[in-house]
Amino acid sequence: MPQLGDPNFHRSVVLMIEHGDAGSMGLVINRAAPLSLGELARGQSEKHEVVPGLYLSFTVDALQPLLQNASSKLRFCLGYAGWGPKQLENEIAAGAWLCTEASAVPTLESEPDHLWDEILRGMGLDPAMILPAKGIQ
Repeated sequence: MPQLGDPNFHRSVVLMIEHGDAGSMGLVINRAAPLSLGELARGQSEKHEVVPGLYLSFTVDALQPLLQNASSKLRFCLGYAGWGPKQLENEIAAGAWLCTEASAVPTLESEPDHLWDEILRGMGLDPAMILPAKGIQ
């Protein structure tokens, strides 16, 4: 939401990976960056199912079988977004974030440039109604 005021998160779609008393961690999944597979492959060896059909891996070892299957859907994310204890809860309470259930399909199949609009429309919201004010107008 615009009231967050942080340009790093302007129109960002964040896939929350972990949320707990110690803080939160998520991946911004709608920002494209040029990257070669060789650059990605440096120093990688575990995978974790985030939501059904969507896996997080910190290593390139899990890529071998996926790269051999032409129908595999892949999205590479570099870096992460982190929040300290209660920081995210305070931002949500201030109306700075909209939240919805994660799904593998838009995460893997939507174009990053269109993902923000698609997620909002999937929530029944018109992106044009998101204004810099308190909440949805």
